[in-house]
Amino acid sequence: MKYKLLFFILLCATLPLSSQAADFVGLVGIPGLTGSAAAEGGLNGYINALYRLSISIAALLAVIKIVAAGAKYMLTDIVPAKEEAKKDIQGALIGLLIVIGAIIILNTVNSDLTKLDLSIATTTIQQGPTIEEIIALQQRSMAERAAALGSRVVVGQCETYWGAVNGFDMLPGETEEQACKRVCESQPSAGGLGGRFIYNYVASSQCEYVEAEAAQCNPINRTCCEGINDYDWYSDHQRCSTEATPLDEVSCEFLEFDVTSPDVCEEEIADCRESGNTVVSTFINTENNPNTPSSIVCTDVAQQQVNEDNSAAQERCEAAGDNWIAALNTCQDPEEVIPPIM
Repeated sequence: MKYKLLFFILLCATLPLSSQAADFVGLVGIPGLTGSAAAEGGLNGYINALYRLSISIAALLAVIKIVAAGAKYMLTDIVPAKEEAKKDIQGALIGLLIVIGAIIILNTVNSDLTKLDLSIATTTIQQGPTIEEIIALQQRSMAERAAALGSRVVVGQCETYWGAVNGFDMLPGETEEQACKRVCESQPSAGGLGGRFIYNYVASSQCEYVEAEAAQCNPINRTCCEGINDYDWYSDHQRCSTEATPLDEVSCEFLEFDVTSPDVCEEEIADCRESGNTVVSTFINTENNPNTPSSIVCTDVAQQQVNEDNSAAQERCEAAGDNWIAALNTCQDPEEVIPPIM
């Protein structure tokens, strides 16, 4: 029991030294350890040298024991003494074989098992940029992009585009804040603003974005359609009427919905097709709410032709060096003076 206690004390005393193994300085030199202890690996080198020395001492003691027992066997004629000498030789040989066998087995399995290493591996952690630095980098990037596009950086309140009442742009189970973050950070090609979401727990959260980039967003949601590009959004149909693809919403006469008579809005659908347009979407008021009549969304070929003609006229106007007045869809000579309207 006392030997176990002594071993435990030595083990506890050795463990704290593991973190300082490289700084160990041996006060007593031993065979197999030349130069300073630090040059030989500190405490690790010192203990490994002791390990090699102990093997040499064990082998030497075994040889001495065998020689002594052999001399005893040869110099005595007493049978019990000869038997005792035989046992001494056998014990020394067995001990020597155990030492040599242990070394062979450890080196065969893994040579590192015969090399003690008390050092503790350390990892250097490189600290990344702080949140403030990341925000400053994002703002600087947006400012540079805005300057290159001749635009400006805009900070919009989320409540401007997301509302708890109408809930547009909000996915099922999504909060206003989550919807704002999703649309704000997604790319314009996906119907977002490509901006930076700003969480504000006191007031409404915000979205910071480049105005010119946001104007290029795909109008697949109300924010991009109505809030950014000033297009017309038809909530019941989740459709956006743009200049490139103008749509026309036609309300149907309110009729009580009957699942057995799905022919609601048939007259309006027929009129749409007869005018050379296509029915994009149909909304049937299944809740029988007189305040929300059924409706259809139809392509507007006539308006599309007007928009294309205006676009071509604008190109010709600007190519001639004149000014195009979008509000009036007219071209004005810069030198022409328009009299004020009285």
